[in-house]
Amino acid sequence: MQDFSNRVYEKLSKLSKSQIERVYRELKNQNEVLNSIVQSLSTGLVTVDRQWHLLEMNKAAERLLPFHSPGQEFKFEKQPFFELIDDKDMAAFFKDCFQKNKTNISDEYTVSTSGGSVRFIKVCVIPLVAENQIAGSIILVEDITERRSQEILLHRMETMAGLTNIAANVAHEIKNPL
Repeated sequence: MQDFSNRVYEKLSKLSKSQIERVYRELKNQNEVLNSIVQSLSTGLVTVDRQWHLLEMNKAAERLLPFHSPGQEFKFEKQPFFELIDDKDMAAFFKDCFQKNKTNISDEYTVSTSGGSVRFIKVCVIPLVAENQIAGSIILVEDITERRSQEILLHRMETMAGLTNIAANVAHEIKNPL
C-alpha cells in the first residue's frame, strides 16, 4: 500500500478529477479494511505519540485496560495516556516508560473486573517508527488469564503428585517392619 501511495503522490498533478476520486475511494476502502483488522484483533493495541497522547486504540484495549471512565471516548483527551489508567501500578509503569523513554519492555498485572473476577494482563511497550524515526509508542495488551490458570493448575497437580509420592513412601516404610 505504501508503494501505491507513493506512486500516486508522484503523479498527482497529472491525474484528472475522476482519477483522483477513484484513487481516494481505493485508499478509503483499504483504510477501512486495515481499521477493521485492527479492531478485530483479540490483542489490545494502543498507539501514543511522543508525549504519550492517545492516537488510536482498538476495542480489545478498551475492554482489557482499567480506565477511570470505562466506555468513554478517549481520542481527544489532552492528558497523557497513563493518566487515563485506573490501576496505580500499570499507570506508574506507563509513566516510567514515558519519562525514561523506555521501549521494548513488558510487565504483567492483575486486574479486577467490574464483575469481581480477576484477570492477568501482560502489557508490552514497543517503539512506533515513522519515517525512520521514533514517533511514539505502541502498547500491546494481552489477556494471559487462561495461560496463568493453566500454570496454577499444573503447579497444583505437581504438588498433589509429590504428596501422593510421600504418602506412598510413608505407607511402604510403615508396612515393612510389620
